[in-house]
Amino acid sequence: LERAREDLSQQNTRFDVAINNMPHGLALFDQGGRLIVGNRRLPKVLGLAASALVVGATLEEMAARAQARGEAAAAGALRQLAEALAQDSS
Repeated sequence: LERAREDLSQQNTRFDVAINNMPHGLALFDQGGRLIVGNRRLPKVLGLAASALVVGATLEEMAARAQARGEAAAAGALRQLAEALAQDSS
């Protein structure tokens, strides 16, 4: 069991390094539309502060949080992304 935990930890580390060193923004969402993974390039690509992306939140929830913080541009970008993804999934 300890060996399996160590192997899983090493795999997770390799995954994190690979994802965060990609030259493109990457986001993974679960079936409920909640952010699972967002690499460090993603906020830059979207023109957002890193704090605008919250693991476990939907794009709509992140937009609402950005709006509440007075970050109208970030909120708008997140809403546009949510709309684009909704159109692509239909």
